Amino acid sequence: MKTQNFLLEIGCEELPASFIKPALSSLKEKTQEKLSSTYIPPSGVETYGTPRRLMVRSEEHTSELQSQ
Repeated sequence: MKTQNFLLEIGCEELPASFIKPALSSLKEKTQEKLSSTYIPPSGVETYGTPRRLMVRSEEHTSELQSQ
């Protein structure tokens, strides 16, 4: 089964510094939930952020849907 990496970068207006950590936490949680419910769970999900950019990266998940 072939695995893939995934990177999502979201550009935004200047976010207050206090908003970045909760936004990254939510982004990580939602990404893990969605990938785990439709694909084989990734081996890792990492988030990165600046006041103008939020990023989430997952590693080694399959691109094939799980049978339900």
